[in-house]
Amino acid sequence: MKLNIGETVSELPEKQNAFATGMIPLLEQRGWNFLMENNPNRWVVLDIQDKKKTKKGGAFWTRAKNYNKRYYSRGYQFAVRTVEGNTTFFGRYSPDMVMTKKDEE
Repeated sequence: MKLNIGETVSELPEKQNAFATGMIPLLEQRGWNFLMENNPNRWVVLDIQDKKKTKKGGAFWTRAKNYNKRYYSRGYQFAVRTVEGNTTFFGRYSPDMVMTKKDEE
């Protein structure tokens, strides 16, 4: 098991079959949720795409858009910026933004 970037994990991995019913989202698979929760209200670098890649970070933009829809109510925000020519995927956890079932009604 190879991890890195912001390394932290206390268990988790296991499910490796992408066709199994309960595929782990990348957010949890890479431990990004822990990284962000351990640094509340701060933008955390979650992934970087080298400037030599040809797709120019399109997948990161799509991921940020999808994750914002999916995880915003749990207090997570995602953004993409180009820093020194590298496409960089950021995430932030804000406990104040966590919505309860009561808030969603």
